[in-house]
Amino acid sequence: MTRAQDITTASNYRSHQSDHHTKIRETGRPLFITNRGKAEAVLLSPEAFDAMQDQLDLAESLAQIKRSEQLYADGLGVDALEGLKKIAADRGILLDR
Repeated sequence: MTRAQDITTASNYRSHQSDHHTKIRETGRPLFITNRGKAEAVLLSPEAFDAMQDQLDLAESLAQIKRSEQLYADGLGVDALEGLKKIAADRGILLDR
């Protein structure tokens, strides 16, 4: 949820940059920077950015798994183990121990 105290103008940000950085570190919340009343940028702590990127990576991985499951269900894929065996056989690699 965006709070009013998490929004500032570009000119205020430039004038009080250090204070804004301290607040971002202390609260962990992003800072929305506006210019002429419109959002121009969002400033995040490195930790908040990393957490957001981790969530995005997970969501993309889950979406890819769902796409793969659907392709397999539609008969457009092969079982993973069978696929690995075929790749190994094509390259002369022995998988059985």
